[in-house]
Amino acid sequence: MSKIQFIYFEGCPKAAGQWANLLEATAKITELNLDIEKIDTADNGSDASFKQWGSPAILLDGKDITNYQPQDSDCCSNHCRYYQDEPDGILSAETIEKLVLAKI
Repeated sequence: MSKIQFIYFEGCPKAAGQWANLLEATAKITELNLDIEKIDTADNGSDASFKQWGSPAILLDGKDITNYQPQDSDCCSNHCRYYQDEPDGILSAETIEKLVLAKI
């Protein structure tokens, strides 16, 4: 079973839309039996290393589905991500579905 981790922080203006698109995409590929974990990097109980990915980010088995590689400067604070090639700056459900299927 593959694991998807949705990385976000409360207050990120793109997080809610990206979460909705992730749920829509994974509903179409239920045969993959994906385990989905939602991780709020602002939560004191979450691993600080998740902040490096920015918000919102989607990891599949620990790797960013867009092949983004965080920089050392990304390590310590919450920051927003903007997907330039996507409408509204977030990954569409269709894009998420294609990226996940390509990596499984």
